[in-house]
Amino acid sequence: MSNRYSNYPPCPNGVYSLRRLCTQAIAPAKGQISVGGRVHCNNGANPQLIDAGGRLELPPDFCQKTGARSFETWVITFSASDFENQTGCGRVLQVIEAVRLTAPLRELNWALAEPAEVLAWGPFVESIKVHLKRRGLQEVATPSLVVNPGMEPELEPFAVEIEGRVGRTARLFLPTSPELHLKQLLALGYTDIFEIKAVFRKDELTAIHEPEFHMLEWYRGYADLEMICDDLADLLSNVAKIDIRSIRRTTVRELFEATGFQLQPDTQADELRQLAMRLGLHPNVAMDWNDLFHLIWVAKVEPNLPSEPLFVRDYPPTQAALARLNQAGWADRLEFYWHGIEIANAFHELNDPVLQRERFVHDQKKRIEYGRTPLAIDENFMASLEFGLPPSGGIALGVDRLFMLATGKKNLKDVRAFAFNHQFR
Repeated sequence: MSNRYSNYPPCPNGVYSLRRLCTQAIAPAKGQISVGGRVHCNNGANPQLIDAGGRLELPPDFCQKTGARSFETWVITFSASDFENQTGCGRVLQVIEAVRLTAPLRELNWALAEPAEVLAWGPFVESIKVHLKRRGLQEVATPSLVVNPGMEPELEPFAVEIEGRVGRTARLFLPTSPELHLKQLLALGYTDIFEIKAVFRKDELTAIHEPEFHMLEWYRGYADLEMICDDLADLLSNVAKIDIRSIRRTTVRELFEATGFQLQPDTQADELRQLAMRLGLHPNVAMDWNDLFHLIWVAKVEPNLPSEPLFVRDYPPTQAALARLNQAGWADRLEFYWHGIEIANAFHELNDPVLQRERFVHDQKKRIEYGRTPLAIDENFMASLEFGLPPSGGIALGVDRLFMLATGKKNLKDVRAFAFNHQFR
């Protein structure tokens, strides 16, 4: 066995990665095979070649004969007849040649997700796309630099400065959601569409919050919330493997009954304030209806949600956002929770341009009150409403959270190749 070494030699021709070898996609059945990977000497016993694609057991004396040390990268050459297939990759009985490619100057101790989760992300997303296309939806792409990233008062976007042609600087934003552009497509006749998009929100960092995450949104023109609910249930069954018979269905009013309060569409702010005080939440005197509702919801309702899948419907009218109101006066809106975590938010979409502008003006006032960045109303979006947005249903779903729970994890960092905080190590 020879041992050629230089500091950083190029890779020889015809070398397989461990993944290519393990999947046997292109490995020869006879002759010599060269494969690269990172050596783990294991204190001289049971040496292996390892990477995220698999592992290859080496002869017991490999490290001793070559002088290899753990974490160095090597290319080894062996006869195909000396390669034994095993679970995960295989074993080499005898090495013909070994070439050291890199020797690490430092060791890394990064708390990243396991390779199984990192590599499962792509197939998971692809399964979503395949499923939605089978249900007749078409994939589209919308801009990632926008004039209006979304008007929700609770959300703060990331701003981007763009140098213009005549020396002027334009201020654009990273989208908090692709909703406004997708609805413009709806108005132009693209009636069954979806997009999976990276979106950005200045938010707290928790086990289930990251400033950058992936949003799945789909919309159906000439549809209502019932069709979106059918889509969602079918996706949960086929992609997340949830038994849809286990999905519990309830309303916001029913959830509030656990606090001893009968919530109504016309419930007044003073009534919510008294409820909050009775629950020991000490509301601020400046809190309005939405603030009080959010205070009670986060402190007393969400923590008591069941772990099983849950559909919640009929939100208070002030929580309608871009949803229309139903005949009972509730916002025709649905949220999906799993293990007590919000995963998706669906609307029977508001398509009245006059009412939508009124809501945007109200949202702008709340943004200023909350100290958020004031945002110009997206007049292209408004024009599409005025042109005529058909009656539509739509939904936004957090793909990262669904993937996290579907793989049995409780923290986003356990399923992402690089969590946000990794950049600031």
